[in-house]
Amino acid sequence: MSADTPKTCGIIMPISSCPGYTEEHWVNVLNIIKEAISKTEKFAPVPVWLETKTDVIHSTIISNILKCDIIVCDMSTNNPNVMYELGLRMTMRKPVVIIKDDMTKAPFDTNVLRYEQYPKDLHYYKIEAFIKKLREIITDTWKKYSDDPESFTQLINLDDYKKYKIVTASGEVEEQTVQDAIKSIYQIIRKSTHNPSVANIDLTELSSAKWEVKSARDAFKKTFQEIKDKLLDDLNHSDATETLRTQTTEQIDSILMGFEVFEDSLESLFKAIEDVVNG
Repeated sequence: MSADTPKTCGIIMPISSCPGYTEEHWVNVLNIIKEAISKTEKFAPVPVWLETKTDVIHSTIISNILKCDIIVCDMSTNNPNVMYELGLRMTMRKPVVIIKDDMTKAPFDTNVLRYEQYPKDLHYYKIEAFIKKLREIITDTWKKYSDDPESFTQLINLDDYKKYKIVTASGEVEEQTVQDAIKSIYQIIRKSTHNPSVANIDLTELSSAKWEVKSARDAFKKTFQEIKDKLLDDLNHSDATETLRTQTTEQIDSILMGFEVFEDSLESLFKAIEDVVNG
């Protein structure tokens, strides 16, 4: 790609009518996103569903999602196809900017992934401000990626993600990672095994909670494996390069490895709970 050739900014978004949204609405949203992208003066907008070099629409979508330099994804309405395409993009170490309207509830914690919001009614003055903001975010996100593409990631890192507040024995409140929080709970339960009187534990509720967590864990593993199989199957039937296939596979395997570490901590917690419940 020559220096004069603009880089590509893919667009992932709903395009079909659904309750509360018309096709005309999505056409207007698409034009708004295109305007923001064009105003960066660095990127050419590329709706990922548009046919380019292939007659297979699905293959075109997969190829564009993987090849575009940066992606803007509108997850308004939490459209399943959009969420699937966002998941595919997120397996790559390539930048994505997420947006949604103000009537859609985000399916994840804002601390995990950042998104920019726009008014569903597409009010002129608010949209003007949104276009300016989106242009800035696209530019800033690209700069962060281009400065250090090897370490760039927008996926949650459980080692760094601070969420849980644990009250220590001294009464102090500490923020801990998921793994550290589980270890703290594990230690509390282990101590109660040797001295049950120090903790007022409802063993029935504790046992029930353990099985609920196990079920949720098993359901997550099953769903993620299905997503992995689907992604790899789509990649194998697309015109993606071998390098892209390898990068995607490595990213998916990295996520699975991270979950396995988390799962080891869960197993220790389950064992401690069983020790308490079984006396």
